[in-house]
Amino acid sequence: MRFRARAAHFIDRSAIAAWSLAVALSVGTAPALAQELWFSPPDDHPRGQEHFTLAEGFTRMFEHPEDWPFALSHIKVFGIDTSLAIDGPEDKLRRIFQVLKDHRVAVNVGLQSVYTEGCGKGIEGLVQVQHFPGDVARRLKRFGFDVAYFSLDGPLAFGHIYKGREACGYSVAEVARRLAYTVRDVRASYPDAKFIDYEGPTDLPLDQWVPTYREWLDDYRAETGTELDGMAIDTSWHRDWRGASPPTIELLHAHGAKAGIFVTATGGPTVTDESWLNEARQNTRDVVAANLPVDFVVIASWMLHPRRLVPETDPMTLTNLVDWYVHYRQGGAAPGR
Repeated sequence: MRFRARAAHFIDRSAIAAWSLAVALSVGTAPALAQELWFSPPDDHPRGQEHFTLAEGFTRMFEHPEDWPFALSHIKVFGIDTSLAIDGPEDKLRRIFQVLKDHRVAVNVGLQSVYTEGCGKGIEGLVQVQHFPGDVARRLKRFGFDVAYFSLDGPLAFGHIYKGREACGYSVAEVARRLAYTVRDVRASYPDAKFIDYEGPTDLPLDQWVPTYREWLDDYRAETGTELDGMAIDTSWHRDWRGASPPTIELLHAHGAKAGIFVTATGGPTVTDESWLNEARQNTRDVVAANLPVDFVVIASWMLHPRRLVPETDPMTLTNLVDWYVHYRQGGAAPGR
């Protein structure tokens, strides 16, 4: 996705550790959040790509859910990646889906969703085999799994806006037409599933982005026969996300779609687990201060950091960031505030 490096700042480890213990003792006692909380951690499924993050503790999360009870009790939607969904061992997937079902957490499956011909090889969000996204859905349906959401990895960004090597440069309408095949194919297995777009509104100047995204929403409706169910803003923290987010959210709500935003941090050769988590916490503060009328927040990482996902009582894990976010939004004295 879209990230940048930022210098590390000091984290008071002892304060966070003490707060984490308090959180662990308060499972089930806190009030509900105003926005839904979604969680999309990296997994540990091998892909044969050296640059892909293999997170430590993903399998353990579902073998030992007691390692993250507070986070598990607060998230509403858990995201899994296409590769895990299509290639993951059946027994592992069954364990994941069962734990999430037991805790009333819905599942979102990420899709590369726009099929291409003669272009787009190796480009995020695009596929060379037209029926591949449908194959993902058919495999999960065959196992009897409930999937509430399918997320679309930047179809507009990578099918239309992207101008680099292997770019397809499709018109907005053509991207929507190609995406509609995927939507219909997936709906054959999951007719009630909702589709969530992941896009970066700072990929274009604001005066171009707003009419382009309005056109995208209209073309999606024309080609699929339904409104888009929602979009999560993939935030470029070094760009004017504060200026681009409000009109994007207004457009989505006008079309009856939910609006969300990612809480992430940037990567880079000098980034550590500590600096990444520190930046993610600061980005959280900035998003809360912006008072955006979003319906859901997605805590995620596509970076090498943090390496570990659990236990949530360890301040250097991604589940601890979930706990920190919940505590911060509920007005607690979160460490480093």
